[in-house]
Amino acid sequence: MQSVQRQFGRFMKRSADDSQVAVLLSDFDQIDKLLDKIVDSTSAWRDAWSSLLTHQDRLFTEFEGLYAPIIGSSEAASHTPVPTPETTLARTSKIRVEYEDLKKDLLEQLNGIDERMIDPASQAKELLTPLKKTIKKRQDKKLDYERHTGRVDSYSKRTKRSDRENASLAKAEDDLTRSTEEYHAADEHLRKCLPPLIAAVFSLLPRLLAAQIEIQNHLLANYYTVIYGYCEEEQFPANPPQDLEETVTEWEQACNPVHEQIESFGCVVNGKTARSNSQPSNERRPSNTLTALNSRFRSNQNVPTQQPQSDAKLGATNDSKPSLGIRSKSTPYAPSAHSVQSLFKDKAPTLSSSSVSETPPPSQQGSQSDNLTPSIPLSTKPSLSAIAGQKKRPPPPPKPRSASSNVTFVTALYDFGGQSTGDLAFQEGDRIRVVKRTDSTDDWWEGELHGVKGSFPANYVE
Repeated sequence: MQSVQRQFGRFMKRSADDSQVAVLLSDFDQIDKLLDKIVDSTSAWRDAWSSLLTHQDRLFTEFEGLYAPIIGSSEAASHTPVPTPETTLARTSKIRVEYEDLKKDLLEQLNGIDERMIDPASQAKELLTPLKKTIKKRQDKKLDYERHTGRVDSYSKRTKRSDRENASLAKAEDDLTRSTEEYHAADEHLRKCLPPLIAAVFSLLPRLLAAQIEIQNHLLANYYTVIYGYCEEEQFPANPPQDLEETVTEWEQACNPVHEQIESFGCVVNGKTARSNSQPSNERRPSNTLTALNSRFRSNQNVPTQQPQSDAKLGATNDSKPSLGIRSKSTPYAPSAHSVQSLFKDKAPTLSSSSVSETPPPSQQGSQSDNLTPSIPLSTKPSLSAIAGQKKRPPPPPKPRSASSNVTFVTALYDFGGQSTGDLAFQEGDRIRVVKRTDSTDDWWEGELHGVKGSFPANYVE
C-alpha cells in the first residue's frame, strides 16, 4: 500500500530538499555520469588503437604479396614478366616484419589501458551502487513525510471535527512525527557518507588522466621510433616539409597546364561544364559549374538579321540550369512555306481580287512581317490573287536524302518547358534533332522532337 501511495506522491507537488543535501545529490549524479563516460570513451579509444594496428598489419601483408613474383602463371611463353627488384622485395618484407613486432609491443601497452584506466573507473562505479539504494530509500522517506504532512494539514483546516476525525488527526500526527525523524536521519546519513565518496572519485580523475597521457606517449614514441629507424636504414628523405606557399606553387605549375589542356577538349566545352576564359589561371576556384552561361547574345557575325531590333526573352532560371538570356533575332521561329501558303488560301474566299492585290497600309504590313514571317524579297512572294484562284496544290515531295548528309542530334541536359509560342519543350535526356544551329552555344537553335519543331536554348543540351 505504501509503495502505491509513494508512486502517486511522485506526481504531486514536492517540497524542496535541504540546500546541502541537494548539492550532494547533484554532485553524486554528476560523478556517476562522469564514470560512465570515462569507461565508454576509454574503451572506444582502446578499440580504435587495436583496429589501427590490425589494419596496418594487414596492409603491409598485402603489400608484400603484391610485390612478390607470380608463380605458375598461365600466360603465353612469349610474354616475359619484369621481375620486381630485389631491393623492393627486401624493403617490403622488412617493413612488414617491423610492423609485426610493433603490433605485439603496442598490444601489450593497450592491455594496460584496461588495468590502469577502465578497471579503476568500473570499480569506482560499482562502489556507488549501495549509495544509490540509500538515496532511493531516502526519497521514499521523503514521500512518506510529505504525505503525512498533507494529511495533518487537511485535518487541521477543519474547524468542526467529529470524534472520528480527531482520532484520524492524532494518528496522522504520530505518523508525521515518525516519518520526520526517519527523513531527517536519512539526510544526516547522506551528509556523512556522500562527501568522502565524492572527494575520492574526483581524486581518481587526475590519476586516470596521467595514465592516459603516459600510455599515449608510449604508443606514439614506439610508432615514431619504428618509422624513423626504417627511414634511416632505407635512406628515405627525412628533410622537414617545405612551406605551404612553395607546395601550392609547385602544384599549380604541374597541374595548371593539364587543367588547360583538359578544358580544351570538345566534350568538355560542349558538355555540362563550360570553360571560363575570362578568368586567369591563378583565380580559378573549384565549383560545380565552371561558368553559367548567363545570357544569349545576338549572333550578328554568324547569321545576318533583317532588323536591328531584338526582342528580349527573359525566363525563370534556377541555380542548377544555365540562365536564358536574350533571344537572338537571327533565329526567330518562322512557319514553313507550306504553312504560309495554306494560311493565304484559307483567307482567299473572303477576299476579292482587287482587295487582295492592294497593298496593305504600312502599319499592317509591318505587323504582318513581324508576326507571321520574316521579311521575304518581293521577287519571291507569290501573287495573292493567283493563289486565291488556284486549287490547293499538294506539297512538293521532299528531296531525296543524300548518303553524305550529316544529321546532328543533341541530348537535353535540363528540363525546358518553353517560354513562348514556337519554343520546343523537352525533358532531361531527350534526344533532339538539330534543324538549324549557329556556331555559338549561347544562341537559340532550331530542332525537332517527336515530330514537333521549335526553338530551344543551345546551352541546355550537349
